[in-house]
Amino acid sequence: MHRVFRRINHTSQKIANYNPENTVKYCTGTEETDGQWSTVQQPIRTHDTMVYSPTANQDARHNGLQSNSQSGRTTQHTFIKTYKIAPKNQQNRSAGTSVTFNRNGDAPGRYDLFQYQWNNITGHGYRMIGQWTESLQLNIEEMQWPRGESDIPISVCSLPCKVYERKKVVKGMPCCWHCEACDGYQYKTDQFNCKLCPYDMRPSTNRSSCQPIPIVKLEWHSPWAVIPVFLAMLGIIATIGVMATFIKYNDTPIVRASGRELSYVLLTGIFFCYIITFLMIAKPDVGVCSFRRIFLGLGMCISYAALLTKTNRIYRIFEQGKKSVTAPKLISPTSQLAITSSLISVQLLGVLIWFGVDPPNSIIDYEEQRTINPDLARGVLKCDITDLQIICSLGYSILLMVTCTVYAIKTRGVPENFNEAKPIGFTMYTTCIVWLAFIPIFFGTAQSAEKLYIQTTTLTISMNLSASVALGMLYMPKVYVIIFHPELNVQKRKLICLLTYSLLIPPPSEILQNPYLKICLIPGDPKHVYS
Repeated sequence: MHRVFRRINHTSQKIANYNPENTVKYCTGTEETDGQWSTVQQPIRTHDTMVYSPTANQDARHNGLQSNSQSGRTTQHTFIKTYKIAPKNQQNRSAGTSVTFNRNGDAPGRYDLFQYQWNNITGHGYRMIGQWTESLQLNIEEMQWPRGESDIPISVCSLPCKVYERKKVVKGMPCCWHCEACDGYQYKTDQFNCKLCPYDMRPSTNRSSCQPIPIVKLEWHSPWAVIPVFLAMLGIIATIGVMATFIKYNDTPIVRASGRELSYVLLTGIFFCYIITFLMIAKPDVGVCSFRRIFLGLGMCISYAALLTKTNRIYRIFEQGKKSVTAPKLISPTSQLAITSSLISVQLLGVLIWFGVDPPNSIIDYEEQRTINPDLARGVLKCDITDLQIICSLGYSILLMVTCTVYAIKTRGVPENFNEAKPIGFTMYTTCIVWLAFIPIFFGTAQSAEKLYIQTTTLTISMNLSASVALGMLYMPKVYVIIFHPELNVQKRKLICLLTYSLLIPPPSEILQNPYLKICLIPGDPKHVYS
């Protein structure tokens, strides 16, 4: 509009010199132009803004002069002043058209919209599909799109990003971007940036914020815990039953021959092996973690220390008997208890040092189950005990077990008088097989997301099986004889003197039926029967 008024002011001075004869030709509005760089001819509609601009200029000057005459002043009208007093409303003209100006003095734009289309009759050409006059009027049905599509194709520089995606601006095109997902444990801080969540948190579903990672532990109702607990309960009941039977028949030959002192020590160790199952599944806290450290290797240590002392005693007696008739040293019950206690004290000393160096505590391990998919990530509530510490705690017990197995192999050929040598040997062979299977399973699952469950279940089942093997092979046969065959609960080669007044009196039936008694009559003394 500024340019329009400049030209009007410049040419208005020459209006008086206007000669119609100098005009070459008037435009009719139906002319066509041949595009210099285009092969398509396009009709051009004339715009009447320029036609009515002189009139608008005159109206502005007229309004200004009237305003000044009313105030009694005379003003020189420059371009700026003329522009400021130009009419802002609609101006009707004789041709039936109108010219309007906005508040800035500009005339509104008027446009015809064309689309280059294919027509079966006329071929390629432009087709009017709408207009712009203050607003857009678009005839969508008249439009054509590639591949015959009816919907308007998306024609934007960049589509809006999803809620979990950030905008990565294209270099050199600040208004265009690529949508990039915030992956892993990242969340979207704003529309252009992603940030990693804290270590103990994970992104929300829409990645707009971070939320705490759920905490898990081994539950009592979990299938990983049900089987070990069931085995432990059966083992505890059986152990208590065996111990009660031994206490009740404490002075009988079978109980006395088995070495009562070490038998009770061994039963105590077996009981502790079953108890550790409940401590491994209980909710970790300072108290539970403390008892775990104490009983983790104590039960096995007590059991194999007692068995090692027994097998060592048998071996020394057998070897000493080959050389002389003198009994070896340290084979009395008191000496056996002292040796066993010294072996157990090594384990307790190690646990005491462990407590001093690294006090027990419960922790939440977010690394153990930190999966690639953050939705599956879990924090594991557990005691602050590493795999290496578990093996070190069990290592001393395993050393006692291996040593006991060596002595069991050495005493496999002893006379039948040492009736516990072979059962101890079978016990140790089976126990070694159990723990040989435990080690690869325990360490092979160190990187598994189910590490907590697999390792705990494997450890508790291995300890339950070890205790059950010792209980079943060393004690169940004796309990069976004590309860169901009390007539066999006598010493071998026990002297029995039966006073009879005549050989016609037969010996008691229980003596004749006892396979452990060998009936013999002393010549010359028919009234005495010896075995």
